[in-house]
Amino acid sequence: MTEYFNRKPFLWDNYPVNDSVYLQGKLQIYSLTGRSYEISEYASGHAVNPMFLPNLSMISLATLNDIYCDGENYSPMRHIKKSLFSLCGDKLGKAIDDNISNFQIKRFSDSSEDTIKSLYDVFNKFIDDEQSYSEYQRGVANEIIGWLRWMKGKS
Repeated sequence: MTEYFNRKPFLWDNYPVNDSVYLQGKLQIYSLTGRSYEISEYASGHAVNPMFLPNLSMISLATLNDIYCDGENYSPMRHIKKSLFSLCGDKLGKAIDDNISNFQIKRFSDSSEDTIKSLYDVFNKFIDDEQSYSEYQRGVANEIIGWLRWMKGKS
């Protein structure tokens, strides 16, 4: 490819995007996987296409650098937890981690009313407490609540 174009290709990665109808029912909060650190030798750069939720996207996007910096030692599970807790702090990080299956594995339409109400209750407390949580942390919680409302309107 490099010889053909007379330059190294630039990668455009379509993760953690969730704007397709199929992916809208999920929040893509997981490490980038299936990418090798060795690709940096053959590419001029690597960009990513985030979700329509910029604060939540940062959690996954932060793991891209880890792929290249940690190389063979890159661990998707370890790195997503590192990203989650370093960006969101202990309490919000734990709340997201405890509910990750509701965002990542299950489709929103498969969630019970009790589960959805519980998610509202868990994440609303982060929005209202300006003294304890940063603007970014409140933004993450607000995006989760907004996504829940948006998904509720679609079902």
